[in-house]
Amino acid sequence: MKAIQLLSPNVLAVRDIPIPEPGAGEVLIKVRAVGICGTDISIYKGISPAPYPVVLGHEFCGDIVAMGAGVENVRLGDYVISEASWGCGTCHFCQRGLPSYCMKPFMYGRTCDGALAEYVRAPARIVHSVSRAVDPVEAQGVTAVATTLRAIRRSGLSVGQSAAVLGPGYTGLLLMQLAKLSGAGPVVVTGTNEERLQLARTFGADITVNIRQDGWADKLIEATDGFGPDVVFEASGRPDALAQGVAVVKKGGTIVAFGITGSPVENFDAGQLYKKDISIVGSKGGYFEYGNAVRALENQRLHTRELVTNIFQLEETPEAFRFITSNSRSVIRAVVLVS
Repeated sequence: MKAIQLLSPNVLAVRDIPIPEPGAGEVLIKVRAVGICGTDISIYKGISPAPYPVVLGHEFCGDIVAMGAGVENVRLGDYVISEASWGCGTCHFCQRGLPSYCMKPFMYGRTCDGALAEYVRAPARIVHSVSRAVDPVEAQGVTAVATTLRAIRRSGLSVGQSAAVLGPGYTGLLLMQLAKLSGAGPVVVTGTNEERLQLARTFGADITVNIRQDGWADKLIEATDGFGPDVVFEASGRPDALAQGVAVVKKGGTIVAFGITGSPVENFDAGQLYKKDISIVGSKGGYFEYGNAVRALENQRLHTRELVTNIFQLEETPEAFRFITSNSRSVIRAVVLVS
C-alpha cells in the first residue's frame, strides 16, 4: 500500500509498505480522509518525539475491510472513525478507568503507524460507526470535536454563563460553536487574524476582539457585563495567552488550558490565583466524548466543512506539510483525501 512515512524531522516520503493485518480484536480500515492537526505538524518538525520511520495521521475516517477474531461492536463494511489514542489497559490509570492518563499509551503517528496511508489497523474497541450522510471531509474531524467537547465538560460551563475563546483556530472555532450550543452567552472570541474573527462572527460569536488593538482586554471585560467571562478557553497554544486569560477572567471563574504549548508562561501573575479565586484546569484528549462527537456531526449542529481551507491527495502529503508550515495564518484545517 502507499503510505506517507516521516523519515526524520521535516522529511516525508511516499513509500510502498505492507498492508497491516488485523489481529484478534482489531479491524483493518481503508482510509478515506485524514485531517492534519497541530500535533502532526509538531511531530513533523521534530518537536514531539516519534520513532522513525513512522506513518503520521491520527484524525481520520474510512471503511472496515477486514476484521480479526472477537470483534462485535462493528461490522465489515461499516463507515467508521477511530479514536486517536488508547490506553495500555494494565497501568495504574487504565485499571482505574482513566486511559487519558495512561503511562504507556498507544498513539497514532507517535508510537505506532497512523492513517496517512491507504489502510490502517485499529483496535475495534476504539472504533465508532458513522452515518454515511457525514462527508469524509467532515468525518475526519471527529477527534477534534471530541477533544473540544471534553474541554467544555471540564470547564463546567453552564447555561447563561459568559465565555471567551482565545484563538480562532480550528479547535477554537469549534469551542466557540459548542459554547453557544451549551447555552452560554455572550461568547467572545479573541485573536489577531481578522478573517478568522469574521468566521467566528459568521458561526455565532457574539463579539470578537482583535488583541492587537489597544484596550482589547477592557473591551472583552466590558462585553461580559463588566466582570470578565465566567470561563476562558485558551485555544491558541501561545504561552502568553494563559496569562491573558488570568487577566480577563471573572473573579471565581475558570480557565481551561486547551491549547498545547511546550514553552513556559513568562510574567505569570500567580498572585491573581489568590486575589481572583480562579481555577485553571487542563483538558487532554477526547476520551469518553467520541460517541457524542459522532452524534454532533450526524445531527449537523456544527459548522465543520467550512473550516476546511485546503484539500490534498495522498501523494501530495509532503507538499501539504510544507505548505501548512509556510502558511499557518491562512490554513485553518487541511485534509488529505486518500480514497
